[in-house]
Amino acid sequence: MKAVYLDGPKQLVEREGSEPSPGPGEVLIRVNTVGICGSDIEYYLHGKIGSFVPVGPLVLGHELAGEVLSVGDVPDAVAAGIKPGTGGFGVKVGSRVAIDPSIPCRVCEYCRAGRHNLCTNLRFVGTAATIPHINGGFAEYVTVPVQNCFVVPEHLSWGEGTCLEPLAVAVHAVTRPGSVAGANVLVTGGGTIGQFVALAARALGASTVTVSDLQEFRRTFALEQGADYAVDPTQGEQMAETQAATGGFDIVFEASGAPAAVRANLDLAKRGGTIVQIGSIPSAVELPANLIMSKELRYIGSFRYSDIYPLTMSMLSSRRVDVRPLISATFPFQDTPQAFELAAERGNAIKVQVVHG
Repeated sequence: MKAVYLDGPKQLVEREGSEPSPGPGEVLIRVNTVGICGSDIEYYLHGKIGSFVPVGPLVLGHELAGEVLSVGDVPDAVAAGIKPGTGGFGVKVGSRVAIDPSIPCRVCEYCRAGRHNLCTNLRFVGTAATIPHINGGFAEYVTVPVQNCFVVPEHLSWGEGTCLEPLAVAVHAVTRPGSVAGANVLVTGGGTIGQFVALAARALGASTVTVSDLQEFRRTFALEQGADYAVDPTQGEQMAETQAATGGFDIVFEASGAPAAVRANLDLAKRGGTIVQIGSIPSAVELPANLIMSKELRYIGSFRYSDIYPLTMSMLSSRRVDVRPLISATFPFQDTPQAFELAAERGNAIKVQVVHG
């Protein structure tokens, strides 16, 4: 099979590789569409993410959808207790599926508590975070456990199905505070995940949604997709006017990872409010932690997702969250390097995808 390997910073090389075979409980998928995530961009630009350094060439791509070509020794769904709407249900040869790229052990204390994203033995498709690496979607074929496959309804495009994974990140974050119904929400960072968070928050009942970002393109895009306000965080008067108009921010979703935004959010959140940290922070940040006490804030983390895919697929399938406008550009597989170049610009596209011919 053909695959695009990351050999180092900005070194994407197409090579022939061996077609994988599904093992027990796995399926073989012919990849149709794969999305470029922020983590893929970091690997592309720097050849690593923090301490996650590829051991040899790595096939990126954990946002993907494709057709099931063959099925390994997979147990009957009913006999295995797989419920409708959950991973693995209805999966057979010919199924159009999107995947959950996280493969938990399902036996550690976190898995037993239903917090699979915190699994101490987690494996993940298309990343150097776990060893041995599992090749991702910038290849013609992948194998994954059948329980990681979610059937994509026929009325959804391949591109929409591929957005299941990043939307799951957003839906998990939006559900972390418990409920956003009736809340005035601020999203700091209008990149891909921030835009998904804004849409998910609105779909789950937020009263107002404000998106804060330095780039005019992202602010304009957020307003076009239904945000009530879009603010340049460097314009203090503009932010103050928005706070006055909304009555203040009950819940702040930090999706930029920018130290300045992380610091500012302690001031921007209302007394008794909640801050949800989604963005990865590249360096240590000095915070006036006393504000957490004096304002009685809740500061909680949101890492990937856990048991949120059924709800996410429901929102995607019903188009309560319409992801189609977020797909800024698609490239053929042979133009994968150009797709990464556009995605790495960050300011001119929201979601870039690659389609296998």
